[in-house]
Amino acid sequence: MINYIFKRLEYKNYSQMISLIEERHQDEMTYFSWMKELNQIQIDQLTNTIKSMFSDHSWVGVGAFDEELLIGYIMGKCELLERKSIVKVTFEGISLKHDVSSEVLRQIYQHVSMLWIEQGCLKHEVYIPLGDHRYLKALQGLSFFEEQAYAINDLSKPLTFDKLHQVNVRIANEKDQKLIESMSDIIFSYQNQSPVYVPAYPEMVKKIREGYRNIVFDKEVTILIAEIDSKPAGFHLYESLQPTWHIPKDTCELTVAATYKHMMGQGIGRSLMIEGYLLMKTKDYRFIHTDWRIANLASSTFWPTCGFVPYMKRMVRIIDQDILWANFSHKDNQR
Repeated sequence: MINYIFKRLEYKNYSQMISLIEERHQDEMTYFSWMKELNQIQIDQLTNTIKSMFSDHSWVGVGAFDEELLIGYIMGKCELLERKSIVKVTFEGISLKHDVSSEVLRQIYQHVSMLWIEQGCLKHEVYIPLGDHRYLKALQGLSFFEEQAYAINDLSKPLTFDKLHQVNVRIANEKDQKLIESMSDIIFSYQNQSPVYVPAYPEMVKKIREGYRNIVFDKEVTILIAEIDSKPAGFHLYESLQPTWHIPKDTCELTVAATYKHMMGQGIGRSLMIEGYLLMKTKDYRFIHTDWRIANLASSTFWPTCGFVPYMKRMVRIIDQDILWANFSHKDNQR
C-alpha cells in the first residue's frame, strides 16, 4: 500500500472533497436508478455545505493525501445530543477515491478518532453510502455496528400486495387531535423495547407528545389513520421533503408509521402503505423516503417488502468512557 500522508483537513481542501463526492455519486448511480447526474444547483448546494464545515470549529476531519492529492477523508461534527457528546459524520463527511482500498478509510479513522476523543466525543455516528461496499466493509472492520437504514421507494414501480377489506384508511382531520396525540407513543414504545432498547428520556417523550398535539393543524402534513371496526389501529404521517444532492425532487417523507402492537398481523401496515402510495402519486410525488432502526424487527422486515431500497446507513461505534483515564498517559500507568 502507498504510504499516504494523513493530516487535518483545511478550508483549502474543500474543492478536492467535492470532487471525491461527485466521483462517489457517479459510482452510486450504477446501483440506484433514481440517482441522476448532479446539476449545477446541486453542486453549488454541496459546495456550500462543505465550505460551512470549515466555518464551524466543531467540525474535525482528517484526509489521506498522495502528495498533494486528496484521496479520501472523514470529517465529523462534535456535538451534544441525547445527553451524550457525539461525533456525527454526515453523508457528505466521508468519501474515498474509487480506486483506493477500503483499508485507507480505516487508517483515516485511526487518525481522526484520536482528535474526536480528545474533545470527549465517545459516540461516533457515520452515514455511509450503500452503493459502494468499501464503506460498509471499512466500518465493520472498525467495530462499528449498523443502527439505522435510510431508503427510497420509487412510485413508478407497483406494490406487490393488496389492501385488506377489513381495514378502513382515512385522512386525519382537526377532530383527530386527541387521537393522534394518544397514538404518538406507539413508535417510540417499540424503540424502547426489546430488541431495540432506545432510552426513553422523559424530555424526549414530552417533546414528541407536544409535537403531535397540534400536528393535525399543519397543512403541509398528511396523516392517514387505519381503523378496524371503527377502532384506531395505526397511522402514517407524510410530509414534503426538500431535494438535496442525494434526495431527488418530488420526494415526500414517510416520517412516522405505527401500528398498535395488539393489532399487528391484520394487514394494517400494508393497507396504510397502499393508500399512502396511491395518495402520494395523486400529489405528483415520484418517490417516498423513510428510515428505520435495523434492530426493530417489524420495521426492518416490513419496509423492504413495500419496495423501499436502502441507499444509506448510519453506522455507530461507542467507545468505553474509561479510555479517558484508563490509558498509558495516566499517572498511575507511568513507570
